Formats: sequence, C-alpha cells, structure tokens
Amino acid sequence: ANLINCTADVGTNPYGPPIQMLEEKIGVPNGLVGYIIGRKGESILSIQSFTGAKMTIQSETEMIPGTTQREITISATRKEAIDACRSMIEQMVHDRMQFTNRSQKGEHFNDPSSKDVIIQQAVDAGHVLLKVAVPNKDVGLIIGRGGSNIKLIQNRSTANVQIPQAADIDNPEIRTISITHPHAEGAQLAKKMIEDTLKSKENIKLQVDIPDKDIGL
Repeated sequence: ANLINCTADVGTNPYGPPIQMLEEKIGVPNGLVGYIIGRKGESILSIQSFTGAKMTIQSETEMIPGTTQREITISATRKEAIDACRSMIEQMVHDRMQFTNRSQKGEHFNDPSSKDVIIQQAVDAGHVLLKVAVPNKDVGLIIGRGGSNIKLIQNRSTANVQIPQAADIDNPEIRTISITHPHAEGAQLAKKMIEDTLKSKENIKLQVDIPDKDIGL
C-alpha cells in the first residue's frame, strides 16, 4: 500500500491554505468486496463513521484483466484515520478468509459478521459499548424510511449504531442493537434517541380521534 500526499480544499477554512489530503490504495480480493460493503452499504458506512476516513472502491469494469484484486482508495486528512481504516479492512478480510478456509476443510464455527468485527475493533480501541434491546417488530422505526432515522441518530450522536440482521437467538421477539462511541455521553445520546423513537410510537397509539358529536358522552 502506498501513501500519497495531495492537497485539496475541503472547505473547512476558505481563507487559509489548502488542506492536505492523504490517500492510500490497498488491494482486496474481488470476492470479498461485497462483505466489506455490507448489506445496503451498512459496513462501509460504519467503517467510515468510525475512522473518519473516506473509502472509494474500484468498480469491476476498472479491474485490470486477469487480476483478482479490487482497489480501495482510503482518503483522510489524518494518517491515523487512514491507518485505522486500513486495519479494519484487513481484519475483515483476514477473518472472512479464515472462515472460508476452515469451511472448506469441513470445520464448523460461526461466520464472522462484518458488524461484529466493527464492534470488536471499537471496543479494542477503548470505545464505550452500550446494548439496547428493541422489539423486533419495531426495528423498522429505528432504521426509518431508506435508513433516514438511523442516519440521523448516528449523525447527531456521532456514535456507531449496529443493528443485527435478525432477532436474538434466545428471544425472537427482541433485536439487540449495539452502540459504540469514544465517549459515554455520545453513546448515551444515541441510546436515548432510540428509546425516544420507540416512545413516539407509544404516544401515537394513545392518540385516538373522537368525533365531535361523541365528546362528553
């Protein structure tokens, strides 16, 4: 992987000198790109939110004929952000390839979820981890139309919120959401926003329209 220095005006200081943008390119097996992106882009968005780096993935049509690697360009204003992003990608690739190799040998163990990898790396980095039990039937409210509500929660709290694909194994009526943040205040804010979303549903249930002619009866 090569670290490239370039300058770009990102608009944070229009009256000052251009901000230096760093870039690094790494290769990833083409068959694992979907795993890194995640369902509806959830994994790549989480990695970017967690590290502060931006990822740009080469399309298959841009691959050099005969190669099996897709190029990922990582860009950020801080080298630490690029290092953290690269580390998360490499860990995900390692875990997935290890799972594939053991499966081919007939060994059986849990498939490492990309969400689990992201959560573990956050915990290893010293982030606060909170768990929120949400009724499985209400997960759609937390996500919102087109992911609008979960994006709002993450943007306002700057926390990373991971929603599992399915309900808890030991309780199919509950889905446990994981929240990570460098500070307890950020994690608590995300938790409160999730709880407030659930309360808003209860408030809607309590609002009953009564025809004027029936008031007082």
